[in-house]
Amino acid sequence: MKTAGWSTHRVASQVDRSECAVRNCWEQRIQESAHVWKTGSGATRKTMRRDDRRIVRQVLVDPTVTRSTIRADEGLAIVSQTISRHLAEVVFGDESRFVRGTDDNCVRVWRCPGERYNSPQYVLRHTGRTAGVIVWGTIAYDSRSTLIVMRGTLTGQRYVDNILGPHVGPFLNGLPGAILQQDNARPHTARVAQDLLRHFQALPWPAQLAVQDLWAHLPQDNIRFLINSMPDRVAACIAAGGGPTRY
Repeated sequence: MKTAGWSTHRVASQVDRSECAVRNCWEQRIQESAHVWKTGSGATRKTMRRDDRRIVRQVLVDPTVTRSTIRADEGLAIVSQTISRHLAEVVFGDESRFVRGTDDNCVRVWRCPGERYNSPQYVLRHTGRTAGVIVWGTIAYDSRSTLIVMRGTLTGQRYVDNILGPHVGPFLNGLPGAILQQDNARPHTARVAQDLLRHFQALPWPAQLAVQDLWAHLPQDNIRFLINSMPDRVAACIAAGGGPTRY
């Protein structure tokens, strides 16, 4: 704030601290700094906020994308530090379910190299979900959120009441310029969750774009191979009585 030209009184009012405390912190910052702080110093900004969001989205869709590709797409001279700076603003959030018991209703077997679909090892049965917990958290470049542990199913309303409201909101407010990135799980896309997230900056999950990209680059030879193998697949299915096959 001081580097942006704010007065000591304005900074103190913003952070709810005394002017003396702000002045002492600023003087200590100057003494510890190895260079002189100047308002507006540094390289001239070459991207707008819309460009920034596009850069972050492009890197998240394809982590292997090169800087030259991004530069060509954006039509700007973008250095690697710019991309790293934008990614440092992204807050990645997700949840996972952990089984609390020793039996997750899965039967595991040992297989020899190259062996697969050994029908005697199959057990056909209906399985139900065992007791477990939902664990949620977010990470950012310089910080992380509190780890939240919940029992039961994570619905859209529970996501808002137990995670977004008490944890995500304050966490994002504490990171200026933060951008939330989450997937398209049902609790995330629920209307009640989207209504709350309108108050924050969030990146759309690019699942559809990724699928379209994979579809566009799918070799036609792979499709021909699958179609040509259909007679053998049908014969193997009939021979197995509708059971598992090697395909």
